[in-house]
Amino acid sequence: LHTPPFFHALAAYLCGRARLLRTGAPADVAAILTMLEQNATETRAGPAPGLAAALRRLERLPPREAVIPDARLRPHEWIRTPVGYVKSDALDHGDGLRLPGPADLAWDLAGAALELGLDDDAAAELARRAARAAGEPEAETRAAYTAYRAAYAAWRMADAALAAAEAGDPREARRLAREAVRFRALLAGELRRTV
Repeated sequence: LHTPPFFHALAAYLCGRARLLRTGAPADVAAILTMLEQNATETRAGPAPGLAAALRRLERLPPREAVIPDARLRPHEWIRTPVGYVKSDALDHGDGLRLPGPADLAWDLAGAALELGLDDDAAAELARRAARAAGEPEAETRAAYTAYRAAYAAWRMADAALAAAEAGDPREARRLAREAVRFRALLAGELRRTV
């Protein structure tokens, strides 16, 4: 997936969502703040170092418009076709009662970076393109992307752990448990970056 054609498809997809799926309403971070605090605290059985700074980073974001995010940018949801890469399963993840619901477009930028293992340069370029597509200041979009990284990791860690507990197939349960461990490590790394 780490090829120029894939990156172009990813950027075009997220920029299209940023332009076309705007809600006109402000992004509400309250539920995301609660989720981040609970998941990070329960994982460690106490406050995680860097958690207070990560929460402040989200709280200090200026008001930003919500979009309907994809909310699930996992590698296996991208299909390579003769005409390029296409995102499957993309319509309703971000428009329901489950987190994140309508959210800052930075949620998907953080998700893309963490799910797909984008390096800092690729993530910055993705944020630059998304900011331009949404008509937002680039620095503001980059700050929001950075702020949402820990929250996305906390959400995916808990989501994978819950799915592993509910999986009927032992192989699928093990795969999902490995995902939970991966995102737990990513969350710890994101919280260390905020200290």
